[in-house]
Amino acid sequence: MVGDRRFQSSRFCGWATVAILLAVGLVVGGCGDDAVLHEQRCDDGVDNDRDGRVDCDDTDCWGTPQCPGAQCGDGVAAGMEECDGPDLDGWTCQELGYDGGSLGCAGDCTLVITGCTGDPVCGNGVIDVGEDCDGATLGPETCVDFGFTSGEVTCDASCLVDVTGCEGRLLGECFDYGDLSGGVDGQLTCASEVGAMQWDWYALEVGAGDCLDIVVDNGAGGADLVAFAQDADGVTSYGLADDFSQLDDEMECAQVPWSGWACPAAAVEAHTAGTFHIYVAQWYEELGTEPGVDTCVEGLSPYTLFVAVNGDATTPALEQDDQPL
Repeated sequence: MVGDRRFQSSRFCGWATVAILLAVGLVVGGCGDDAVLHEQRCDDGVDNDRDGRVDCDDTDCWGTPQCPGAQCGDGVAAGMEECDGPDLDGWTCQELGYDGGSLGCAGDCTLVITGCTGDPVCGNGVIDVGEDCDGATLGPETCVDFGFTSGEVTCDASCLVDVTGCEGRLLGECFDYGDLSGGVDGQLTCASEVGAMQWDWYALEVGAGDCLDIVVDNGAGGADLVAFAQDADGVTSYGLADDFSQLDDEMECAQVPWSGWACPAAAVEAHTAGTFHIYVAQWYEELGTEPGVDTCVEGLSPYTLFVAVNGDATTPALEQDDQPL
């Protein structure tokens, strides 16, 4: 099914993440940093929280049809709101690292600390207002949140996140989902039959800034598919981080047993003009994968790859067939 598509994490869910996302009404059948409906990505262009994404975490999106979970101004701190009018959600100046004073709430439902007295101390091991982290105490951000594919964030002496330990640039997301009426049919050897993921490699020519809408749907073999995209610069990618979870489990597959949001879908922006690659495989992990049962059911993995560039259906060329990376 290439209609109702969801962006959500693939294989691992943190209970804290689930709790937060349930509070704003965005989790439907899964969790993760992309756990919102594909059509619920707010497209007003304002990135309030400066995380590189315009989505339901941004206060300008709250209360819109795409992001109805929190209503800033209703007097109830909910969802991602720090406060709402007189409701400070239990926060005090002391809890934020100040000596005392009185907190306020701004019109955008963020805390106002001008009434607090004393200064938070960087180095006390507590993330105070104005700090991203403090020593070994890190916030929720990962290298992926800062536009990288892997690595570890650390905290510098000024209590700001240090990304020097991050690696690989991450392709940005875009919102031109386009015409997915075409498609290229492919077939892979079941990874569980050979003990490793086998990949089909596709290539197409793009311009810098082109928006590529990518969807991979499974077929009669019932494959649990994964994919990743590689920019023409050979460095910037999308889908390689976190067990391919950026391009896995975002839409409902056509075939069981993986019909519950197990197929890849993403819209990404090309960074460099040239040959853009898309790689498709059937998921495999050495432990816990039973041949012919947990992955493919017929020894082969048929699938269909859909691509739209700037809204127009596009047919990528098959460059390598059923090969390891």
